[in-house]
Amino acid sequence: RTAGGGAQELLAFVAKRKDGTLIRLEVMTTVVALDGNSHRFSILRDSNARAELDAQRQGSLARLTDGVAHDLNNLLTAIRCQTELVLVYETVPPSVREVLRKVITAADRATNLTRQLRGFSRRQPVQLTAVDLTILLGNLAKMVRRMIGEGVELHLDAAPNLPLILADPSMLEQIILAMAVNAREAMPRGGGLKLSSALFQAEGDYLDRQPAARQGEFVALAVRDTGCGMDETTRARAFDPFYTTKSAQQGTGLGLATVQALVATLGGTVALASTVGEGTEVSVCFPGVYADDEVPGRLPDTQRRPTPREVT
Repeated sequence: RTAGGGAQELLAFVAKRKDGTLIRLEVMTTVVALDGNSHRFSILRDSNARAELDAQRQGSLARLTDGVAHDLNNLLTAIRCQTELVLVYETVPPSVREVLRKVITAADRATNLTRQLRGFSRRQPVQLTAVDLTILLGNLAKMVRRMIGEGVELHLDAAPNLPLILADPSMLEQIILAMAVNAREAMPRGGGLKLSSALFQAEGDYLDRQPAARQGEFVALAVRDTGCGMDETTRARAFDPFYTTKSAQQGTGLGLATVQALVATLGGTVALASTVGEGTEVSVCFPGVYADDEVPGRLPDTQRRPTPREVT
């Protein structure tokens, strides 16, 4: 990987000790010049201990996050219910009604945030069934349209005749909505958002970039925006929980971290491509389910072959 130049690079891989046990290694390698000759300088570090410590920290953070989200959700439920009770009275002036509806809207948005928090922090039971991604994208198009606002043009490019995927439909919807919201945040002045599905062959460079992926045929879901894009530093931390380039009043940074956690639960992989000033594409790959596979909740064949639609 570093043979062609002197750029420093951090590599990670799994090695095997002489006794057969596996060990995770991180290798920092670079090319240096000594006495006019080029030498490769590498530092190897056992990352097992650090990974265990990170897992403990993540567990503590997850428990704290879940507790805070639970308490906050209870408060939001009380706020929403009390506000709806006031709206029942016919004597409430129209101007006050408008304010109260805004309170309910804000409470709904906050409730959605607590749902993301709990989804990120908890390993909830997953109800797997055979899902047609093309149909699901079509059903979600109107909701995505409302979420992104009038300044963003939505396009849907769903490939026909895709294999089904084994997933929890509600979890899959949450993944798509989180990706769409994250894309909208990158386009404060408007732009274009494209949701697409396609058949994808995982091989070559993709497997090099995705150590958790395996070679084969997958169903790919991609969300592409024409927003501001990400620089190298932001791309490196895009999936970190609570990392954000926005102010404290604008967001939490949970979007892509939630996506990654949910996709991993469903056995998929996530890839990110972004260029400053040109936009971002987040793609998710899921293993396909074929006719000979025994899966719960298989959809009838008549629902499996929709034609692609364009939504504007």
